[in-house]
Amino acid sequence: EDFIVVYGHPQWRDFGSRDVFSWYAYNQAHTGGWEENPDIEYMETILGEVADLYNIDMRRVFVSGHSRGGALAIIAAFERPDLFAGLCPQAGFIRPNEYDGELQVLALETKPALYLVHGEDDPDVSVRESDTFSDILIGAGWSYNDDWYYQKIPNATHEWQSQYNQFMWDYLFDRPNPLIQP
Repeated sequence: EDFIVVYGHPQWRDFGSRDVFSWYAYNQAHTGGWEENPDIEYMETILGEVADLYNIDMRRVFVSGHSRGGALAIIAAFERPDLFAGLCPQAGFIRPNEYDGELQVLALETKPALYLVHGEDDPDVSVRESDTFSDILIGAGWSYNDDWYYQKIPNATHEWQSQYNQFMWDYLFDRPNPLIQP
């Protein structure tokens, strides 16, 4: 469908745990604020390089990820709505990094298009993470199906749900970034 996919790779980082290739998705991972997250800067740099090489519709730049990548997708889209029109976090999280409090404020200020996916039987990242995220959006006055869609999948565990890729793409594509003029 004439789109470009860029797969990022996190840096080698020693957080003093078993996770050494990791995105900065936890509030104790770096000393700055969320808007200063070095992975968001990395994403902005990559976007700039790709935009220099290809004719990109900057109104339709989306971010997606699974698990910790889903957490980063949430952070990136809400911290940089000027860059990302929308997001699809799959099995992402917001509470372990205390970003849920930040989202309660940001969800009142910005509405990136959101296609949320989570397996109900996820043993690694509880589906409660996406349920809490949905509750925050409802509390902020978001309109289900217009502003966001939540694909909660029965009997699914902690894996990318590729059977929803086309639905995700169609949903996001139809919602260009209103902050960027054509």
